Amino acid sequence: MINKNNRVIILIASLLIKICIGSIYSWSIYAQDLIKNYNFYAFQTQIIFGVAIASFTLTMLFSGKIERKYGPKVTSLIGVFFFISGHITAWLSKGNFIFIILGLGIFFGISIGFCYVSALTTPIKWYPDKKGFISGIAVGGFGFGAIIHSFLVQYLLNRNINIMNIFLIIGLLYGVIILICSLFLSVPKAFTNNTDYNDIKFFELFKDKSIISLSVAMFAGTFSGLLIIGNLKSIQLFNGINEFLAVLSVSIFSIGNSSGRIFWGYLSDKLSRKYLISFNLLFTILLFLLLLFFGRYQLFSLFFSLFIGFVFASNFVLYVSDITYRYGINKLGSIYPYIFLFYGIGGILGPSIGGIIFDMTRNYNYSVLISIIICTLGLPIFFLLYKTENKFLNLKQETIKKNIYEKYLNFK
Repeated sequence: MINKNNRVIILIASLLIKICIGSIYSWSIYAQDLIKNYNFYAFQTQIIFGVAIASFTLTMLFSGKIERKYGPKVTSLIGVFFFISGHITAWLSKGNFIFIILGLGIFFGISIGFCYVSALTTPIKWYPDKKGFISGIAVGGFGFGAIIHSFLVQYLLNRNINIMNIFLIIGLLYGVIILICSLFLSVPKAFTNNTDYNDIKFFELFKDKSIISLSVAMFAGTFSGLLIIGNLKSIQLFNGINEFLAVLSVSIFSIGNSSGRIFWGYLSDKLSRKYLISFNLLFTILLFLLLLFFGRYQLFSLFFSLFIGFVFASNFVLYVSDITYRYGINKLGSIYPYIFLFYGIGGILGPSIGGIIFDMTRNYNYSVLISIIICTLGLPIFFLLYKTENKFLNLKQETIKKNIYEKYLNFK
């Protein structure tokens, strides 16, 4: 039998990895300093953020296959190499845009793609009876990481430490943490030497209208969310929010983002994911409308940051849960990246459009309006195309497999 303490340690290690790579969500702290001290355009800072998100999602198209073949430990260690290399490259850049986009855009994005998939699928395999809740905890660290990172970076900036040196500090500190945690990752024997890893082909997968609906909803939700994340501090300052609250809003967003992932993970095991995703798109529209009218109020800035983070969190739990229940745990690593690819598209377009429009108009409200339009179009498309049934997975066989895993892990 497996010692149940082992899976707790693995869950904690996965959580710590997610906390470290979740630093990407506090990018607006870096962006503001690059604009202020290195004469970057807002568009340039958001291109770096967008490239990181795109590199992250593109990497997941094949990192899942590497994880299944060589295991989560090897996969995560590859991520460590790119994480440290990316931050050292940015440190050596001396503010050069090309080297920063190479280091913190491409290399950092690749590192997230390797670490994310290994730290996501591994704990779910140890807890097959609580897929949604455990995926919520696992990805919750990704949101929580921005809280720690934003305070740490702001603390170092307040001590007059150059942003380039901060890149090095974060690269080495977080890199060591990820390295140590990676050594603890492993999967149950029930998942080793398992031949049920035949990937569903791309074109066959998208014959399922529900997959199309999930892709559309993923793009709509993350386009709007990432536009805000990449520009959050700048938007708050534009609306007249004071410096302290503008920085605090990044952490408040992260609190909503991390706690929301656990909350939506729990609900995804209990309620219809179709209605949960629809509700979140509708709530996103409402929050952006409120931002247009009440964005200049200090107290509302914190309210908005908290709830937009809370809603944004659903994008990284509900879809994982839906794919896991729809196709089975074994195929999560090969199918989910195709849905997640639309997060990458949203990561390129959302922040970049926000930066371009601000550079042209000196106004963020037009970007908010575009986000409202995207979500308004995505909501009915998702709701009409989504179907609960799955034509690829034999649910009876999946239930049998689940019982085998539970007996092996001594859950009963």
